[in-house]
Amino acid sequence: MQRWGYANTIDGFLADAPEQIFGHITAQSMYADLISQKAAWLTEITALRAALPAWSGAPGRILFEYTIPRLGR
Repeated sequence: MQRWGYANTIDGFLADAPEQIFGHITAQSMYADLISQKAAWLTEITALRAALPAWSGAPGRILFEYTIPRLGR
């Protein structure tokens, strides 16, 4: 089972259209997404796309909505 809504390299993230990224996140979400949550994702995508061109070519990955498994209670 995949534990994230969207994952890509920095360059892959910058190459993907914001709508494509948003679509991956919403398609993988296991919860009823509120309008405020969707707006937050769009804001985060926009902010990261503005900040990350300086990191183009750098190693690293972007993950949105990573589910952390619970251990125990």
